[in-house]
Amino acid sequence: MIPPSQEKSELLKLLASTEFVYAKGVVGRFLVVLRWLHHRDPEGFAKVENIKGRGRLYFAKDARTLHAAGRSVNPKQIPGAPYWVITTTPTDLKQEILERVMRELGYSLADIKAATQAIAR
Repeated sequence: MIPPSQEKSELLKLLASTEFVYAKGVVGRFLVVLRWLHHRDPEGFAKVENIKGRGRLYFAKDARTLHAAGRSVNPKQIPGAPYWVITTTPTDLKQEILERVMRELGYSLADIKAATQAIAR
């Protein structure tokens, strides 16, 4: 038996999974992590609608809302979730968005760092 302190977190298991490793680019990895976060806490994930940039929506329940709120947003639906996210942001902004989502959901700083670094690989 592995002591709990040595067990991989569920997030680290995701980041090592074939689904994550073979996801297409930064956007694909970003969506895999968002899908996983939604799956683990669908009710808490609703907080993402409050995460916004200066005059820019990052999340919505439909693509039309994101298109209406900005230009060239290229919204993608988070797989298995009723939410859409903009994807035409630089990698560092995707990392910031992911960090804000994970903080809202109560993830540890170590998990946040692991996820934000992993999507940029």
